[in-house]
Amino acid sequence: MANIWELGKFKLRAAILQTIALLFSKQGWSGENLTVRRQPTNSFVGGTKRPQPTNLFVGKSNVTKITKPQPQMLQLCTTSLHPQKPKLMRINLTTIFLFFLAIGFGISACAPTKQPAALNEQEQKAYLTRGQTLAQTSFAALSSRLMAAIETGGIPHAVTYCNTAALPLIDSLSKQYKASIRRTSLKVRNPMDAPQDWEKEVLLSYQQQLAEGKRPTPIVKILDKKRVAFASPIFMAQPCLKCHGKLGETLSADHYQVVKQLYPQDQAIGYVDGDWRGMWSITFVRN
Repeated sequence: MANIWELGKFKLRAAILQTIALLFSKQGWSGENLTVRRQPTNSFVGGTKRPQPTNLFVGKSNVTKITKPQPQMLQLCTTSLHPQKPKLMRINLTTIFLFFLAIGFGISACAPTKQPAALNEQEQKAYLTRGQTLAQTSFAALSSRLMAAIETGGIPHAVTYCNTAALPLIDSLSKQYKASIRRTSLKVRNPMDAPQDWEKEVLLSYQQQLAEGKRPTPIVKILDKKRVAFASPIFMAQPCLKCHGKLGETLSADHYQVVKQLYPQDQAIGYVDGDWRGMWSITFVRN
């Protein structure tokens, strides 16, 4: 009875291994030519010599006896016809792991992000007031220095001054008031003043309002959880036309030659008094 029980357990293990092999075959690893081996033994059970179970060759649909015993312990391996199959299995399992990992990242990426809280009425007014104050302060500082440069050396000197000193002046005001202060437009003179994505959206909105006969007004816009932006339209004044006016009329060809030497890609001419020029862009750290 003990010998029959041992043989039955061995056949059961062989059937389980065949099932596992078939499962792997569905994942891209062939279940063919799998060998089930058991180490022979000469031990005695109850005073009787235990018979050595024969080895089994497990294929897809048959079980064939192999008469020559093998000295290895019970194991699952491939024959020499497929020496690289275990490697394929490892690659396949890694691929499966990475697949489910990618799904996890995809789910987390698609999860809705928490939107920043909207500004209440008091905050709106506070940022509007602060932005208008900084825009007026920056304009006054810049225009006063430009007028002084014109008086000193004329338009060519003022253009040179604007090229070398305008951005540093605005940067110093930004540090002083702990904000990012910029001027931008759809037609820039200095490429460094090209609009950012949110600025371009506001500029296009202003442009649309003008096309509809409306006059643009200052706005406050939440950029993210940490930043609030202020935008205010800039309109041309008479003194500005000496550098931004119509060529051959308010802007002389000689003066524009100086402009082109400093700003080869200049687009900021052709304006008349009162034209919309661009906007002030001021970004605050949200309290």
